[in-house]
Amino acid sequence: MAETNEDILHMWTDYFYELSNPDYKQDFDYEKYELSTLQNTIIEKIEKGKLKIEPIREEKYMMLEEENKDRQNPANYRGITVTKIFTKILQSVLKSRIDIKIHQIQNQLQRGFTEAIPMIFAAFLASEAIIQSSEDDQEVLLLTLDAEKAFDKLEHEILFNKVYHYGIDGDMWILLRNMYREMSIRIKWDDLVSDKISVNQGIQQGAKLSTSLYKCYNNAILDSVTESGLGCHMGTIGIATPTCADDILVLANSECELQGIMDILEKYLKKEFIPPTSLPSLTPVIISDSKGRYLENQCTTAFEKSIKWWYKSGQTSSQGLTWLKNNIASKIGHLDNISLYVWLGTCDLTIYDRSSKHISLRPNPEEEVQNVINNFRDIKELLAAYPICKLTFLEIPIFSIFEWNKSHDHPSPSQFKHQDDILIVNILEINQQIRQLNNIVHVGSPAFSLNIYHSVACKSKNSRKRPRDLYNFNLYIDGIHPKVNLSKVWLRKISNRITTDCW
Repeated sequence: MAETNEDILHMWTDYFYELSNPDYKQDFDYEKYELSTLQNTIIEKIEKGKLKIEPIREEKYMMLEEENKDRQNPANYRGITVTKIFTKILQSVLKSRIDIKIHQIQNQLQRGFTEAIPMIFAAFLASEAIIQSSEDDQEVLLLTLDAEKAFDKLEHEILFNKVYHYGIDGDMWILLRNMYREMSIRIKWDDLVSDKISVNQGIQQGAKLSTSLYKCYNNAILDSVTESGLGCHMGTIGIATPTCADDILVLANSECELQGIMDILEKYLKKEFIPPTSLPSLTPVIISDSKGRYLENQCTTAFEKSIKWWYKSGQTSSQGLTWLKNNIASKIGHLDNISLYVWLGTCDLTIYDRSSKHISLRPNPEEEVQNVINNFRDIKELLAAYPICKLTFLEIPIFSIFEWNKSHDHPSPSQFKHQDDILIVNILEINQQIRQLNNIVHVGSPAFSLNIYHSVACKSKNSRKRPRDLYNFNLYIDGIHPKVNLSKVWLRKISNRITTDCW
């Protein structure tokens, strides 16, 4: 046990050295770290204007004891950063600028340290979820998550990789990154000051930029839960994870949904999407109906913007085949070798009435299933003339005739619920055959429908369940086209596929 001031200072020095330097042996995705470091180096080289500043060489820590904890345990103290006046001014200026960007991407359930959004709003969402669930005769499961030493354990390279892809780039990005390079701290105890300690992780709780950078770091985690559609809702608005900075409250109406959210968090935290930094060997191209437009609208990074989209509203697989026959040679001549992703079939199974803008199931959907597969085989034969190019058929997401007609003011949309059940069976059959076609050439498609799937058996008291009841169509704008969050999820899934096929 430390007794003298020198011993106490030495103890704190050892403690903060361990806290400020990552332990790569303990559940650390070192591959992600290496990729982020490499990419950040390349980003810095290609950014215009090599703005260089001296890193923050020294900061000081003061220790605050956490309430109701063992005073003899150093882990029960937290460090609060004491910075120089110039550093505070600089960080204040930077914060006012980067917060504009962060506000644009910040998940709506993040209620901590955000201007004009009191943290009490998170408690309001929780209480409203409890009240509404009580009125609906549903149970509410509540789970609190606290990221241990959240501000102290953020890996710098991964953090600034995220910052860049959220749109904070150029000189601003270089300045931010250099501020945290070769950073060091000193520990002050009484009149004694420790030697310098290198800081290779963490964003110093109490510093001006710490809350903004932390929100940027964990924003994708909240987005991934929101996009799943799991957890409690107020009407159609998901409120599964009210959050104050690093404190997350998980709200669900069943153990099944609660476990689903926890699985998403665990999976997401284990693996991030980091775009390749080398040049692709193939140009990614997606031919689609109008679904493609909704995903293209969410393309924000350079990687996503490199994807070529060939889409047309209402395009069937037959029309797509005809278009490819007439244009594929010139397109490949212009783009060089491509990896073609065929995302058609949605419009083959329904009839669209242009006057009323309503849709209905085709009279013989089983025949349409075979027509779609035959068209896909013809597309495969067409691409065989270009042996270096790749071809992948993307699965058709489950959609709803009822929801489409309801959103377009049909006087009695409920009559289409039975058509939905037949439609779903036929979509699943097409997707099964798509998987067989893809397996022949060792490629695969994301399972888009999984993102709207939910097991009604977890919480429904209605024993008469229909196929359409297994899907959360609230994630669609109109029963067919994905909302923003779902579009982002599907775009991420396709991006992961592209990195495998084109690099």
